[in-house]
Amino acid sequence: TIHDASVFACPNDFTKAFTLIYKFILPQLGRKGLRILTDSNFSKNELVKYKIAPADKISVVYNGISLSDQAAGIKPGNENLSELTNSLYFLFVGSLVPRKNLARLLAAWRLLLSRYQEKAIKLYVAGGIYRHFTSQSLKDMRNEHIIFGGQVTDDELALLYRNARGLVFPSLYEGFGHPPLEAMVCGCPVIVSETASLPEICGAAAYYINPYDIETIAAGMYKFLVDNNLRQDLIQKGFAQARHFAWATCARDTLTVFKQVLN
Repeated sequence: TIHDASVFACPNDFTKAFTLIYKFILPQLGRKGLRILTDSNFSKNELVKYKIAPADKISVVYNGISLSDQAAGIKPGNENLSELTNSLYFLFVGSLVPRKNLARLLAAWRLLLSRYQEKAIKLYVAGGIYRHFTSQSLKDMRNEHIIFGGQVTDDELALLYRNARGLVFPSLYEGFGHPPLEAMVCGCPVIVSETASLPEICGAAAYYINPYDIETIAAGMYKFLVDNNLRQDLIQKGFAQARHFAWATCARDTLTVFKQVLN
């Protein structure tokens, strides 16, 4: 299984040693493997584009979603999270590598606050600190409207999804993209990039934005603040979309590929 070609497409997200090793290893796997599994048609095209493997050797098997949708009764493990989930907030979930596009999201957030005078709302960033973000740089970005929560448990994440105004996922490159589907399972509407695999995975159940344009990111968040009909429509579509991605289906499709190869 090769999940994506991010080491080729986004080399600055990785250390030089990691990039060199994987740029050597992945084409070797593609050449020697009897069959290559990947997570989306987008990733399949990327593996072909970067000459990792030929198209006729690649099978697409979608991932499943494992985050429980029974978050309503879960109590957070800390008081700060409990206070947050009783307030108005947007949620960002992901590691803080550059391709996740946090810098533009923060710029869009500042625009939202200044242009629309939305002072009572917060942005919660859930994800591990990356080497491009030092402790000091995170401290400089943090204010009363932005909370860097770091890594959270699965139960806390489900609770964050359940109570958020929406997930904002402006990623520049995703081979699959779990957070939007996790949000849908929990009844959280999503704002996602119109790029990479995200339209393929999210279908009609997301509000799409240009991840390079902070104006459209800010406008998308504002729509989620003022248009509850849009949010409710996306929540219902999200429940239906997430049902297409079950681990049982992933296992069945993987077994089918194995049988094809072995026979």
